[in-house]
Amino acid sequence: MITGFFEMDWVERVRELMRLRQMTQLNLADKSGYSAPGLNRLLNGKRNASHEALTAIAEALGTTVEYLKHGIDRPDYRANVNAVPCLADSQIESWQSSPDSIKNEIANWTACPNPKAGMKTFAYQVTSDDMFSITGLIIPPGAIVFVDPDTGISQGETALFMVNGQAVIREARQIAGEWMLSPSNAKYQAIPMTERAAFVGRVVGVLQLP
Repeated sequence: MITGFFEMDWVERVRELMRLRQMTQLNLADKSGYSAPGLNRLLNGKRNASHEALTAIAEALGTTVEYLKHGIDRPDYRANVNAVPCLADSQIESWQSSPDSIKNEIANWTACPNPKAGMKTFAYQVTSDDMFSITGLIIPPGAIVFVDPDTGISQGETALFMVNGQAVIREARQIAGEWMLSPSNAKYQAIPMTERAAFVGRVVGVLQLP
């Protein structure tokens, strides 16, 4: 199970969704039918949130009460939010080939910030510093990347690859006709894309955690 960012309470999830949707607390109050002081009391724990309150807030944010309370937003509820699963290395291949076979085993779902992401897009928490650099796209350890397997590989784009069963985030570079997995961090070497290094999908969003 992916931990850390996904272990939030409902108020933290509300604030994160507000940030992703660029909504102020006043915007949320207007959309949910609450007064600004009333919503403030709910978010600051000065008033218990009823199911009706959570429903109104969830609808205003385009998500579900299930997601606000438990961090789970299953594909059946995708009408108003692009919910994606949070996968571990061992789950990625199964999700690519047959999402329906494992969707009920996935404990954590989260909202993808890219509205154009495909239906097989998933979230992955980076553990290495391969792509941590002071230049270019910075993906530090602990960041959340959103990967779309329905995309193709293109020169210079950041993508997720499976190398010997382990997920690796690298930049795709074609050099002398050969695809290489290029790191941003100079302490690592590029990896040739052979049968042991398979392309999974392009990174379509990055969430850097504080």
